[in-house]
Amino acid sequence: MVLMYLRIALRIGFQRAKAYDADIEEMIGNACLGLINAVDKYDPDTGGPFISHASFYILQSVTREQPTQNPLMYFPTHKRED
Repeated sequence: MVLMYLRIALRIGFQRAKAYDADIEEMIGNACLGLINAVDKYDPDTGGPFISHASFYILQSVTREQPTQNPLMYFPTHKRED
């Protein structure tokens, strides 16, 4: 079961590294960190499946660290003031 989740993390890391021309090792590391966060924050009492919970945290971790496509006009959403 653990191997299945690790494969999902690796697949997401490879896909994002290929799509955004990023360092493969860095993306795989971020995907594994997302999997670790998912394991830490999962509550089995909620009744939700772990796989959807894990994929959300893996994608979130990888997305935060992926390079921006247009760095000239980039404003992070948490730093932009309206």
